[in-house]
Amino acid sequence: MFSTYRKDNVSATCYDAGLFLGIAILFYYPVIFLFPIVLISLALLRPFEWKEWASAFLGLATPYLFLFTYLYCTGTIVQTLSGFPSFSFMLSKFPIKINPSFLILAITVLAFIGYTFNSVINEIKSSKIKVRKMFAILVWFALLVVILVICFSNFAVYSITILSIPIAIYFSAYFVHAEKPVLKEIIFIIILGIIVYVQVVNLLRY
Repeated sequence: MFSTYRKDNVSATCYDAGLFLGIAILFYYPVIFLFPIVLISLALLRPFEWKEWASAFLGLATPYLFLFTYLYCTGTIVQTLSGFPSFSFMLSKFPIKINPSFLILAITVLAFIGYTFNSVINEIKSSKIKVRKMFAILVWFALLVVILVICFSNFAVYSITILSIPIAIYFSAYFVHAEKPVLKEIIFIIILGIIVYVQVVNLLRY
């Protein structure tokens, strides 16, 4: 969606965004709640054009058009629908059980985000309008994932790993513009070391 900024005739790109998300939903249905990110991107990056919004919805629906056509032709639509997992709109139970090694990684990442926040925000403020709008989309993305984890019990806790996308971009912005190369190398090594530690712990557990 970032590539649609100040471009003409982007209906195909909007359709592709909806299509890819629709395909992802076939494998992990809670992803459907990330579709608002596509709409938020359109609202922030583009002047309103109904064709682009319609293209995004059509792309989202396309995989299901083929799926239900196949199920209807094979006469298995009822059995398939009855086998779909139910989605609970219930608040997640607190405290949420989190793997201790993952918790260490999460605390470390949050600590470094807090430490580098002013530096990154100041850099964003001095950037072009396009960069600021894209950063706003990433913030919305992160907030939406956190809300989903908290509000929907079926949106598994490990889905919070989707946050690695905006977090990776955030740290990239810091590493590119940081004035102290030694400090950013230390932060990078610490985070990389904890990630390796988490992976090793999980491997040894199984």
